[in-house]
Amino acid sequence: MLKNTHTLTVFLSGENHCETKTEVWSYYKFSYLKSVDIQGFRGSENEVELLKFILENAIVLEKLVITTSDYKNHKEIMMKIGRKLITYPRASQRVCILFG
Repeated sequence: MLKNTHTLTVFLSGENHCETKTEVWSYYKFSYLKSVDIQGFRGSENEVELLKFILENAIVLEKLVITTSDYKNHKEIMMKIGRKLITYPRASQRVCILFG
């Protein structure tokens, strides 16, 4: 299903919404993925690992949008995660990471 997709939208909800490890995601090749929209992001370790995996494997990624419904109350945490994300290796040098 993800083999030739250009856009991926991930909706995260609930306490244990992102327990899937990157081994599952590694089955997919993100060769065509240009845009990723993560909604309901809370900053859990598994969520950050998923973002890291996407950054390392999406070779034509142009835009990564990370949205949390409570950004104002968690601004410092999100900024810390943002600083962490920019240190990760990227398969695409064109990717723009947006928080909101």
